[in-house]
Amino acid sequence: MKNYKTKKYTAIKIIMLLALLTIINILIQKKIVMLLMTSIIITISTIILLKNKKSDLLDLKSEIKSISWPDKKEVNQSMLTVTLIIISASLIIWLIDSTLTFLISKII
Repeated sequence: MKNYKTKKYTAIKIIMLLALLTIINILIQKKIVMLLMTSIIITISTIILLKNKKSDLLDLKSEIKSISWPDKKEVNQSMLTVTLIIISASLIIWLIDSTLTFLISKII
């Protein structure tokens, strides 16, 4: 009996796949294939998320417990480092832009 159900479900999957390919072919001609693909991806993602919901939540809980949050000093040091890098990169880009603008204006 199990073998019959497996063959039945396999046939249904093949029929659904052929129907889907036919619909995609029609939609490609009507330029709305992106909407269909987005809908399919969202549907598949939702099914996967719902299917693995319990195990994912348990994994998420254990991951959250293992997070080591930085203290205030580390956050301030990181913020200072990022700020200095942004300012340095901005100055370098401004200098290159000004130089190229000056050179191009002299050439033209």
